Amino acid sequence: MYGANGRFYYAVNEAFCFGPEISYFPYQDIDHELEKTIIDLNVNAHYIFELSGKLGLYPLSGINYTIEKERLIDHNNESGKEAEFGINYGLGVHYKVNNSFIFLSLKAF
Repeated sequence: MYGANGRFYYAVNEAFCFGPEISYFPYQDIDHELEKTIIDLNVNAHYIFELSGKLGLYPLSGINYTIEKERLIDHNNESGKEAEFGINYGLGVHYKVNNSFIFLSLKAF
């Protein structure tokens, strides 16, 4: 599936930050007769453990609300909707390049 993701983090201090995140996946074929769209809303926090001047490791935790909609691809376009709350947890690393960071986060929910 393809989609878009946006996030904003507020740094309370040099080690702790939190913020909202939204992901959107527009209607896409998941089966020859079914399309699905997903909206994923998250609020996450993490505490960064600096391993060196450029490299940091952080555990991630937060809450999640996901809305999934499915619709049949036929003449009547029948549809269904499912929404659930969840807990996020994961691990990430960042690497400082000049005044920016490259990061990789693995998150389960």
